[in-house]
Amino acid sequence: MQREEIKVCTDRVLTERQQWEATQAAINEREGNALDSGRLGDAFVNLSEFTEADADERLKRLSLVSFSGKRFSNGRTLKVFFIGSWPDWASDRVMELMKRWSIQANIHIERTADRAASDVRVDKDPSDGSWSYLGTDILGIPKDEPTMNLGWILDTENDFEASRRVVVHEMGHTLSFGHEQAHPEGDIDWDREAVYAYFGGPPNNWSRAQVDAQVFRKYQGAPVTNFSEYDRTSIMHYAIPAAFVTDPNDVVGWNTKRSPLDKRYAALWYPYPQVEEAITAAIDELERAAEARLNSAERS
Repeated sequence: MQREEIKVCTDRVLTERQQWEATQAAINEREGNALDSGRLGDAFVNLSEFTEADADERLKRLSLVSFSGKRFSNGRTLKVFFIGSWPDWASDRVMELMKRWSIQANIHIERTADRAASDVRVDKDPSDGSWSYLGTDILGIPKDEPTMNLGWILDTENDFEASRRVVVHEMGHTLSFGHEQAHPEGDIDWDREAVYAYFGGPPNNWSRAQVDAQVFRKYQGAPVTNFSEYDRTSIMHYAIPAAFVTDPNDVVGWNTKRSPLDKRYAALWYPYPQVEEAITAAIDELERAAEARLNSAERS
């Protein structure tokens, strides 16, 4: 296995001060960021599959791992600034691919030449890999620092799928979606020693503790509030080669586009007006069905 074949996105960790500032920014950004909105979000996920018989069962966590306390206000415009000099093909492609999320998510993504007015600042440092801060954490990052790095983008001019995989994945982080392989219910049978050996060598040179944090760690508790169905096809999932696992069923290839759950959850987390109307109608139906069951029980 060639080491350069496994390029991974690393989780970004805020300093204590940055975390405090990011928390304040998140609360100011969206009222629900200060609340445990998990149960509310849970009720919305599979509305199209709702029937009266499974109403109670449906109140479960059913989708892409997301950090509900880091969401942007619905309908917000995120302004993107490119750091340094970029080839036109690269910056144009990045903008095109970032906007894929806006097909389902009510978030507008625009380019700006004004760094001071920017929300998302994109660098392309090849020595720093590819990564993005999560959701509203970007609001606490100083304007002279990037919030996203696309270290491999210039290598993908003739490989659109590779561009799409990296850019859409990192923009998913910007919208508050975490790594799917860290899903609380994702049971991956890792060959830990093989993974330690691989990432312990160049170009990563990670310690065992770093491998634990970046590869094996699972999200749990706050602030992760919405999840359930482990989605191995999510754009937010690492590739997992056969050499990294003891069960061949745990192998995951390079996911180069968003899965149906990725798209559904984007629409539910940042709903357009017609989605909100459908949610309201579905909640009304849930209430009517519950009331009918109660009335039936009282009469029996």
